Amino acid sequence: MDGRQVLGGLLSARPDQAVIVLSCVADVATKVDLLERGAQDYLTKPFSLAELLARSASSSAARRTRPTTARPPKHWPGPGRSCRR
Repeated sequence: MDGRQVLGGLLSARPDQAVIVLSCVADVATKVDLLERGAQDYLTKPFSLAELLARSASSSAARRTRPTTARPPKHWPGPGRSCRR
């Protein structure tokens, strides 16, 4: 199983999941392909722990500021209505 298949499986199961690819493949075409397929970031090995942590923090911050695609549960009463029955 290669990185494309892993990324596809992860994003199929959890579409809103941020994925940072860690790979020894350094060619630009592969990086661009995986980013276009939905990877949040791509780090080429060897990388420093400090770089990984910085990119992870940056990715987390970006996800917190973008609008969510989550939907309220079906039993959600809607605005101005109580959840109590």
